[in-house]
Amino acid sequence: MNLKLLWYCTKAKGKNYYLRKFPNGRCGLSRDKGESLNGKIVAMSDYDCEEIIHTYENGASVHHDYSTKTLDNEQLLRKSCIFGQGLNDYLGDHNYDKNNNVVGYAIHIKNLNIFDKPKELSSVYRIVDVGGMSLTDTLKKAPQNMMYVSVNEWEYCFYNPEDKRVLISVHPEWLAMILNGLKDVELRRKVLKEML
Repeated sequence: MNLKLLWYCTKAKGKNYYLRKFPNGRCGLSRDKGESLNGKIVAMSDYDCEEIIHTYENGASVHHDYSTKTLDNEQLLRKSCIFGQGLNDYLGDHNYDKNNNVVGYAIHIKNLNIFDKPKELSSVYRIVDVGGMSLTDTLKKAPQNMMYVSVNEWEYCFYNPEDKRVLISVHPEWLAMILNGLKDVELRRKVLKEML
């Protein structure tokens, strides 16, 4: 089963801009707090997820190269809207797996559906394990990275796997690029087990 992603716009504390949906359907950053999408679930999508491999060459200077099975370094930079040293700064050398080469994950965003009316965080439920049973509870705050949620409140044994989603938190500036089709790969150091 391929889980759906729910895209959550962070509140971006301390920032002086807000993600807004404009009348022309485009999304952008604004200093005006009115009609802000911050703190809302604004879209849902399908995805493919693949490992990012890091290779480097030692010499007079160190050259870092990142790739996946389907994207070379240049494509990964362009599709994720990260340029220059940004990819190395984000993934760095410290995030190796047991094979010493996987440093992160590329989430390919597919079939993005922007909601006409953004959803409140309270419209999804946190999944909790109680004595081996999967139950739901009120979600009080969004995750820093991502978490499993349910779109329906369950009744004990009536767990429906089709209700399960991944809630992923994204800063407004990056989410604006995703919603406008400029960024179709989201990079993460870690993803949830079922996403692979």
